[in-house]
Amino acid sequence: MDENTVREKKDVAARSVENGSDGEK
Repeated sequence: MDENTVREKKDVAARSVENGSDGEK
């Protein structure tokens, strides 16, 4: 996996935790 993709996934996960959702759409 490419580094940018990993970073994006971590970003989304962190944002999801802040929003109290799992971020899966």
